[in-house]
Amino acid sequence: GGRRRDKSPTASQPRRPRTSSQKRSNQEISKTRVSLGEAYTRWTQMKTFHGIQTHADMANFLMDRYEKSEHEHGHGPSTSTPTKRRRLNPPALSSIAGSLTTLQP
Repeated sequence: GGRRRDKSPTASQPRRPRTSSQKRSNQEISKTRVSLGEAYTRWTQMKTFHGIQTHADMANFLMDRYEKSEHEHGHGPSTSTPTKRRRLNPPALSSIAGSLTTLQP
């Protein structure tokens, strides 16, 4: 591939205002963005390991694997509206300590 030019403005080159078509394009692109956060390194390692070229192909690969796994376990892909993520409450400390003492010989 070719070299990328640094597109950041310098003191001698003020930033050009964006056109309405550029704004619309950026808004459309933003609709498809997914934040990987801390998983980004793992994502890119897996993408490289499997020889996958694009992030879109990686997403499709993972969704296909997930659907195959669901099918093999007798679950179809979810077609209902996803529920809100539930906050998991950790068990009480006393229940953890009690289970640890029962494991000791």
